Amino acid sequence: MIGIITAMDSEAAAIRSVMHVESTTETAGIVFWTGTIEGEDVTLALGGVGKALAAMAATLLIELCDPDYILNAGVAGGLRDTQKVTDLVISSRIIQGDYDTSPLDGPEGFGKVFDPDIRLVNHARQILDELQLPSELGEVVSQDKFVARPEDVAFIRSHWPGAACAEMEAGAIAQVAHAFRVPFLAVRALSDVTGHDDNPMEFEKFTEVAAENTARFIRTWCACL
Repeated sequence: MIGIITAMDSEAAAIRSVMHVESTTETAGIVFWTGTIEGEDVTLALGGVGKALAAMAATLLIELCDPDYILNAGVAGGLRDTQKVTDLVISSRIIQGDYDTSPLDGPEGFGKVFDPDIRLVNHARQILDELQLPSELGEVVSQDKFVARPEDVAFIRSHWPGAACAEMEAGAIAQVAHAFRVPFLAVRALSDVTGHDDNPMEFEKFTEVAAENTARFIRTWCACL
C-alpha cells in the first residue's frame, strides 16, 4: 500500500480527483482517504501545514495503515532562476533548514538531513521521462516559514547551494519515515519561484495548477507499478 501525505486541501483534492475513494476516516484532525489509484492500494492523508502537523500525519499513517512507502506530494517554492511555475522537483535530499543545535554540536548540528529511497527516486525519474514534464532532481529544504523575503532565500542558498525548492513539511515526514524505517520520497510541483515579481501572489494563483501536475505524476506512478 502506498501512503501519500499532503498539507493543503487543494493538494489533497487534486489527488482525490484521480483516486477511487472507498472510505474516509479522521484521527486527531488528520483526514485519511483509503482507496485505489490505477488499481494500486493507496491511503491519502491531509495533514496540515507545518512540520508539527506533518510529523503527526506521518506517524498516524504508519501506525494505522502500515504503508510500504510514503510519498509526500504537493507544492513548493522554487529557488532557482531557471525554474518555472508548475515544474516538478524530485527530492535528492531532504533538509530541515531551521534545525540548529550548532552551539552545542558544532557544524554537525546545523540542518538535519535525510536521504530518500533511491529506488523511489529512480522510479520517479522514469515517470518524468514518460510524462515529459519539466522537472529536476534537487534538495528540498523544509522550514516553518513561507520563504518569500530575499534574506530567507539568501540564507538557504548560502548554506545549501543544491537546494531546488523550499516548503514546510517534507523534513518532518522524512524524519518520521526514517525512524520507522519506511522508504520515503518528496515530490513537489512549483507554485511560485523566487525572484518573480510577487511570490505570495504567484502562490495564490498557481497552487491549484501545480497540485494538478503533482496528481498527474501520482496517477502515472501508480499506473507504472
